[in-house]
Amino acid sequence: MLEMIEDPLRAKFSDEGAKLLPEISAMNDAEKYKAVNRAIVTATSLDDVRRVCAELKAPAPRERKGGNGKSGRART
Repeated sequence: MLEMIEDPLRAKFSDEGAKLLPEISAMNDAEKYKAVNRAIVTATSLDDVRRVCAELKAPAPRERKGGNGKSGRART
């Protein structure tokens, strides 16, 4: 799958784009690889691809549990 990213990355951004490969490889996730590939296709600059990589590396937001946001016992 990384080869499918490397080829368009090099074709569009040459050796400068190839410098992102270690960062992309470290994602180790097929869905993230697909997102990077889409970014390469639609990017107008290498910074566009870098931005997507940074977003994909960021931890996912934590889900909040339901409830009213208050803690402790209910009032009587």
